[in-house]
Amino acid sequence: VLGGLLSGHVLAEHLKAKGHWEVAWYRGQLLDMSTEVAQRLSPAFYSETGIPYPRVNLRTGEVTDPDGRGKVTHSTCTACAGTLLLEFGALSRLTGNPFWESKAKGVMRSIWQRRDEKTQLVGSVIDVENGKWLRTDSGVGAGLDSYFEYLLKGYILFGDHEYWDRFRDHYLSIDKYVRKGMHMVQVNMDNPSRPIRSYTDSLTAFWPGLQVLAGDVSGARRVYDGFLQVVDRWEVLPEAFNFDSEVHWSQHHLRPEFIESTLFLYQATGSHRYLEIGEKALEFLEKHAKVECGLAAFEDVKSKKLADRLDSFVLAETLKYLYLLFSEERDLPINMDEFIFTTEAHLLPLSLSALKEGSSGGMGLTSESCIGETHTLGRYKYIIKAMPAVKAKEDKNEVTCPSGGPAPILSAHELDLASESHRQKLSKMGISIKQQENGNLQLIYNPANSENQQMSAAGTQLMQDLIKLAETGKGDGNGVPINYHINFRSVIFNEGSDTEIVCLAGTAMFGRNLAVGSFVEGPLVVYTPLKGCDETIRDLSDKVALVERGGCLFQEKALNAQNAGAIGVIVFDDSDASSKLITMSGEPGVAKDSLVIPAVFIASKEGRSAKRMLEEGQEVSAKIVGEALLDRLDKKQTEP
Repeated sequence: VLGGLLSGHVLAEHLKAKGHWEVAWYRGQLLDMSTEVAQRLSPAFYSETGIPYPRVNLRTGEVTDPDGRGKVTHSTCTACAGTLLLEFGALSRLTGNPFWESKAKGVMRSIWQRRDEKTQLVGSVIDVENGKWLRTDSGVGAGLDSYFEYLLKGYILFGDHEYWDRFRDHYLSIDKYVRKGMHMVQVNMDNPSRPIRSYTDSLTAFWPGLQVLAGDVSGARRVYDGFLQVVDRWEVLPEAFNFDSEVHWSQHHLRPEFIESTLFLYQATGSHRYLEIGEKALEFLEKHAKVECGLAAFEDVKSKKLADRLDSFVLAETLKYLYLLFSEERDLPINMDEFIFTTEAHLLPLSLSALKEGSSGGMGLTSESCIGETHTLGRYKYIIKAMPAVKAKEDKNEVTCPSGGPAPILSAHELDLASESHRQKLSKMGISIKQQENGNLQLIYNPANSENQQMSAAGTQLMQDLIKLAETGKGDGNGVPINYHINFRSVIFNEGSDTEIVCLAGTAMFGRNLAVGSFVEGPLVVYTPLKGCDETIRDLSDKVALVERGGCLFQEKALNAQNAGAIGVIVFDDSDASSKLITMSGEPGVAKDSLVIPAVFIASKEGRSAKRMLEEGQEVSAKIVGEALLDRLDKKQTEP
């Protein structure tokens, strides 16, 4: 409420100064209302720690629960308490009263002082009276998210390096303990050696957008792609999901976090990939969520059953981010370079950084460069400043400045070696594909082999983006061949003696890793039950098991097949909508070390074809090969 009133005031004054007659009548009424709301909220701050109580009666000022029993709740979440700085700081600087910002700063200081000094992590729920952590689970999702957001945005908006220093220390620890590959997990703040939950909530999807604001665009892409795997499967993010993209909580409330990160990655990279993702999101809303009176949330993402609810953040954030994703500067009445979003997508002016606490007025803010270089981002030029201090402190954390420019001919994120058209584009760029002894594919770039100068430049950019994406190797793009390794295998289904189907397969982070020249081969059998989540009574000795994705973890499927005697397991996708091959992730505590058979992942089309042949009574053998047979993909071959 306070952020909306302040943003309304700022925008009204901004447009009035530009001569918009529609707001010529405005005389600061919304700022007066903002002050009144803040005054009514102020009793919440009078706790022993300065961390506000979670509830306050706006009429009486009492901090008791609304049930009439006079009970006072002492527990509040870190994000609840730590998401006041922008609004209260803006109010102080717009009114000249330092009281509000000082209270919000005190809250941020209290939370920071109670971090674990060894891990630099904080818990998710704290007692406002004694300052003790009531829940020590730490991550970047529900209960914690906007605390980190306001540290970074507090630095951007007000220029206080204390906020940046805290954010930097938290960020390094989060990257060390909370990020597991593409996934963000939850850990204990004082003992973060392993995840404490097997699922992630959808609020975590805001993190790539914050990484962009911090200047870590390559890190943002990596984490974003983890969420994109889930979206590719279900079309949207379920309320919670596990590392294998399985649904944990099936609701979807049309939350904005994934779209928010999509917007910021598009603004930072200019890649049309993010426009296409946004377009799919719009099409999904139009097809599944639209009802007579507007939009409805989902009770279940699997069945697409709707719920009788529409949260305010859908209008305030989700639709706003989608509009901005597709808008041009000429479509907007304001210059977005001059504003920053609050956590509820209200706009506050960057000119506030030029004001001291207790002063009023305004002036423009000059953007600084990123790591000593000049980069243009189109809109949101405040995506700057961050990460140089992180780089100086810990060189292994990659630091990148975002850059503009045209969309690439073929982006690193879109590359699909199973696609003939993609392989043709690689050839035109001067990129050849070589099989290595360990089963990996090696992309070798030589500018001399490019079709023309444009293709050469595209090849250089693609290879450098691939290297950044995978955090492997280095290349300078100055005529020196650049190497990049991709880990794929192949599966050959053989029907009788004449016909075979060859398909590309993703690998697993568990089980036997097949090298070039090695393979396992045996009769193919459909696991019963098909999902492979329960033990089977069938004897699968010396056979290759075919199971469908979904229902349980990949490791559990592989372990069940192994326990039944199988020599290998092939998991096929359960969705025809996605053709992407994935690396099946391993998860702690699921017998990862005891798995010794190879496991691979294939597309739904090939898996269903093999299943259909078996159901028709044909004998089919399956061969899992330790290399990617690109020259034989998508072909039925007759052998002599």
